[in-house]
Amino acid sequence: MGILFNETEFPSEESLRIYKYYEYTWFCITFIIVIYTLSVMSNKASAGISTYKWYLIHGMLWGCLFDVCSTLIGAVTLFPLPCYYGVNLASNFSGNAQLVYFFIAVGSSVAKGLALLYQFEYRYYQALPIHSWYRKNFEFLHGSYAFHCRVLYTLVALGTVLIPKALDLPDQEEHKAYLASIDPYMGVLFKQHPTATCFGSGLYNFEFTFLFWATSSTILCFVFAILSYLNIREQKFTAATYRLQVMLFRSLIAQMVAFFCLYMIPGTFYLLSGIMKIENMPIYNVAGFYLYVTHTSVDSLMVLFFIKPYRRLVASNLQQIMRSVCIIRTNLNSSLPSVFRTLSSILCCYNNTAMLPRKRGNCIPYTFFTILVQGTNCKKWYVE
Repeated sequence: MGILFNETEFPSEESLRIYKYYEYTWFCITFIIVIYTLSVMSNKASAGISTYKWYLIHGMLWGCLFDVCSTLIGAVTLFPLPCYYGVNLASNFSGNAQLVYFFIAVGSSVAKGLALLYQFEYRYYQALPIHSWYRKNFEFLHGSYAFHCRVLYTLVALGTVLIPKALDLPDQEEHKAYLASIDPYMGVLFKQHPTATCFGSGLYNFEFTFLFWATSSTILCFVFAILSYLNIREQKFTAATYRLQVMLFRSLIAQMVAFFCLYMIPGTFYLLSGIMKIENMPIYNVAGFYLYVTHTSVDSLMVLFFIKPYRRLVASNLQQIMRSVCIIRTNLNSSLPSVFRTLSSILCCYNNTAMLPRKRGNCIPYTFFTILVQGTNCKKWYVE
């Protein structure tokens, strides 16, 4: 029984083992999906959205960096105390290396949210008429200085979040010794996890700074989304341009829904736990990471599904895979020695003692073998 925490407020060893395997497994899935998505984006068939795809790639890469940091650390936070320990590979980092790792994770999280804001601003800009007030006054954001402006804005956001936190860092050994003196269970916990890191003497300043950027970016995203929708409806685009605008707008809305459900809502609960005085937060925050690490893969799937050129390429690739499967199965059928098929039929459809024939419909191994060898009609996969 501790003063700050009880042992029952932390996840069990079995749940931590599942947590570790889940993060590693899902990161492998995310890596495959992201690599495939990038290969689809690089295809010439998507040349009509050649500029916008860089905004998508920008957000995807920040999301991957955050997933790498989240997966390799396997963080278990001690909120409302601003401390955490890891259960995965990066938990072996200690001292300054662990602090640098923490700042990279927080920075990628901030940049990930800003990337979505840049997408909304670009879609709003594209939906405006040529002589609109916003285009005239903010054309520099999309001209030759577009890259510089976004880098500068990202650095300002990162600076306002990370610099105050860097100045607020306590001496790790002294702070952990102080917490151990208050609560004996904390001393036991720090002995079990010597690389546990405390990133502040208080959580509230970090909460409010982080939530300021999260809230302001969220409001701007909603404003740009509403204005983009109104402009798309009001402008007299050609039929092709209108379909393109609507398609990309729907894709972005789907990305925003995934971002809020899998990232913003758990993250807000994550940070406000100290203010709300919720118990068992280490367990809840581990559950939150189950959602965090799924966002990048879901975001990539939203892009592939809602953007028609990408969806067509995915469908074409799936068709090619099915053709290859049919070819392999056909070759297997033609090259498989007949003796094995005969042997399988004998073993499967005759009684071992009386050698009485059985009904093929009741012969599961025979049915499976027939499907494997003969397969179904492959002609449908050759229809263009």
